[in-house]
Amino acid sequence: MLALTMALVIVDVVGALLVPTLAARLLNEGTAAMSYHAMTVTALQMPAASLVVGCCAIGAGYCCSVLAARVAKDMRDAIYAKSLDLSVFGFRRFGTASMVTRTMSDVVNIQVAITNVIMMMLPVPFIFVVALTFAFSLDAVLAW
Repeated sequence: MLALTMALVIVDVVGALLVPTLAARLLNEGTAAMSYHAMTVTALQMPAASLVVGCCAIGAGYCCSVLAARVAKDMRDAIYAKSLDLSVFGFRRFGTASMVTRTMSDVVNIQVAITNVIMMMLPVPFIFVVALTFAFSLDAVLAW
C-alpha cells in the first residue's frame, strides 16, 4: 500500500508542476509566433494533466488514509492485548483515563502524523528534482 501511495503522490507532484510548465510553454509559443496548432495542443494538455493530477491526488489521499488507519488499528490491537496482560494492580496503577488516552488520543495523533509525513514531507525531494528538470527543459541558461 505504501508503494502505491508513493507512486500516486509522485504522479501528483509531477502533474502539479507540469501544468505551470505547460503554461510557460504556451506563453513562449504565443510570443514566438508559433503555429496555432502547437498552441492548441499545449492548451489541451493542461486540462488533461489537471484531470490526471486530480485523480492521483484523490487516490493518494485515500491510500494514505487507509495505510494510516491500518497502522492505527495495529497499534490499538497491540495496546489492547498488552492491557489484557496487566493484572488488576497494574491496571489500577495506570488508571482507566490513561488507558483510554493511550488507545484513543495518542494513536490518533500518530495516525495524523503518519498522514502528514506521507502527504507533505516525503514528496519534497521529488518536488525539488522535478522542478529542476522542468526548469532546465524550458531554458537551461535561465535555470542556472
